[in-house]
Amino acid sequence: MKNVPIFKKKVQLLISELGLTPADALQALEPLCESLRKRSRASVEKDVNEWKKRKGIARIKTDY
Repeated sequence: MKNVPIFKKKVQLLISELGLTPADALQALEPLCESLRKRSRASVEKDVNEWKKRKGIARIKTDY
């Protein structure tokens, strides 16, 4: 977590060095962000499922 501000600053610096417009920067970052979100959700879901398994909580099936 301590490296997050450094990462943000470097990304902003790279965007300005490349002269990207906000639209271009978003177009480049969106796919990366979406893949990271999917990995993060999968990790959290895995942890939740393992916790439920240890606690013996049955899977609740929901229909949406």
